[in-house]
Amino acid sequence: MQNVVKKQHTLILFALGLLLGAMLYFFPVATGLKYAAAAAAGLLVLYNTTSGLYLLAGTLPFLPHLSLLLLAGLLTISFLFHRLRSQNLKLLPNTWEPAVVLFMSAVVVFTLTSVTPAGSMRDFSIHLLSFALFVVFINQLENKNELYVFILCALLAAFAVSLYGLYQFMAGVPVESAWVDAAQNPTLHTRVYSIFGNPNILAEYLIMLIPFGLALTWTVRDYRKKLLLLAITGTLTLTLLLTFSRGGWLGLAVGLFLFTLLRDKRVFILLLLLLLLLALAGAVFMPETILQRVATIGSTKDTSNLYRFLVWKEALLIIRDFWATGVGFGHLAFRKIYPFYMLNRAKFPYHVHCTYLQILVETGVAGFLIFLWFLISIFQKGLQNLASGCSEFSKNVTIAALAATAALLTQGFAEHVLYMPKIIMLFWLNAAFIFRRQ
Repeated sequence: MQNVVKKQHTLILFALGLLLGAMLYFFPVATGLKYAAAAAAGLLVLYNTTSGLYLLAGTLPFLPHLSLLLLAGLLTISFLFHRLRSQNLKLLPNTWEPAVVLFMSAVVVFTLTSVTPAGSMRDFSIHLLSFALFVVFINQLENKNELYVFILCALLAAFAVSLYGLYQFMAGVPVESAWVDAAQNPTLHTRVYSIFGNPNILAEYLIMLIPFGLALTWTVRDYRKKLLLLAITGTLTLTLLLTFSRGGWLGLAVGLFLFTLLRDKRVFILLLLLLLLLALAGAVFMPETILQRVATIGSTKDTSNLYRFLVWKEALLIIRDFWATGVGFGHLAFRKIYPFYMLNRAKFPYHVHCTYLQILVETGVAGFLIFLWFLISIFQKGLQNLASGCSEFSKNVTIAALAATAALLTQGFAEHVLYMPKIIMLFWLNAAFIFRRQ
């Protein structure tokens, strides 16, 4: 058996050598290396599905959207190939959770009934491939070590993203006028966005990973590893604060509260006391930039808030006329119908800037209720796992996934968080942590 494995590894290395040589011969060095790396990654994914999942976790924030979706598709093919090869076609029961299946069925229906079926295919494809990853994750990663490596890869990628964000802050990257009301926030000159191009999207990404940093910090016993994980998590948190995303801040607060409440009620009480002390001392010690930003949460004078209020008003007009069926799945269906309801011709938003209103616009009341059932099932399953007496590691990871979900859904009140492919994929992977076998 060992000889067979050695021969396989030798053949793979030989094939990679030939591939690299061919790419460098036919293309310029930089292009050849890029194509060779992509081909090598593809071979790795096909050869070992678990390693492919690690690769996905470590490259998710850096890959272009199309490359990320291709990687998800390749992972699905790899999983199916190895299952067929081993004649193991049985999937774990949690794969077919009724609420999850119904939600994906609704995605299909509202894509077909869309005012622009071709436009709805964009979001349909993203959710379909993300659901495929959900299935692969649940059935492929079977033990603590594999989950630990997956999370660590994701955290290291987020750490690199955060370091670039901190560099932007220190370099004083100018803030775009559309991202802040200068009159309400005169001292705010930089909002970091790292490689995501938008500070709110960066915040969505970070609030789903910070709880997992806390989970690993809580789990490991080696104090050196604990300090390292704490430093990584702290860097992610600092970067989130520097996005100056008010929805992200609120999401982080809700996520931390839920994490500490489920993990240790004593820590929860301490956190409440700490936040109370910070609130009392904030007026004296907190930077003016942060105080100004906090003060504008919900303000009717802030142009960003006024913009959202107007879009929400327009969304309600669409919901009034399409309450039963919605306009169709995905933001392109919304954009097709939006010109007939817009109250301000100077703007043309990509989405409603509220996940719940967006789902109502796209799928109507029926789809919205299915979406709510899907969300409720996530929390219900997570709490059931915690009550079943799972291992310490599984408990911490489940709590992290619940906290991350709560954080993202909180930000969803002010942003449509299920719009960008990377965030949608993270959302489904996060759900997989909860539905996996404990």
